Amino acid sequence: PDQVKILPGLITVIGSTEREAVERHEALRAQVPADFGAERLSATLGVDLATVDWDAPIPEEILAAPADPDSYKGSLGFRESVIGLAREGNLSIRRLLRQLNGSGGHRAVIGTPEQVADTIEEWFRAGAADGFNLMPDAFPSGLETFVDHVVPILRARGLFRHEYTEKTLRARFGVHPGIGAAVG
Repeated sequence: PDQVKILPGLITVIGSTEREAVERHEALRAQVPADFGAERLSATLGVDLATVDWDAPIPEEILAAPADPDSYKGSLGFRESVIGLAREGNLSIRRLLRQLNGSGGHRAVIGTPEQVADTIEEWFRAGAADGFNLMPDAFPSGLETFVDHVVPILRARGLFRHEYTEKTLRARFGVHPGIGAAVG
């Protein structure tokens, strides 16, 4: 079990103020077509979205229907998360797509550099993550903002190294080389 590391996807949207971050997030989401992700959502819910009113709350019979084990090929955990999100917000298909677009179901942290660092620290210190698959909202600007403004905060808190002596990611996590290393 100690060899299994948890590296959740983390989307970051950073602004100098929380309002600026939210505005950036909304501006980026406005660029995404309304039906983007509809095919994936259709497969996730197991329903033809053409048969559903996109502007009314998703009917409970759709949300309550179990995945067909013979045909469902997706992640059941992701499916449950999507259904939970739809129920929690009493969302329509259109609003659910808007919520999901750009995140792929990953956690999104929208805020100041300090708020992003607080979230990373909270997850790490609670043992909920060993690291993160960082997904800035835009490249290169989102990555540059993270490196320039969040990394210094994480370093000051002792959560981000200044240098690495290990040559591989596996070594940085203290995981045994495994089969791939023996094969070459």
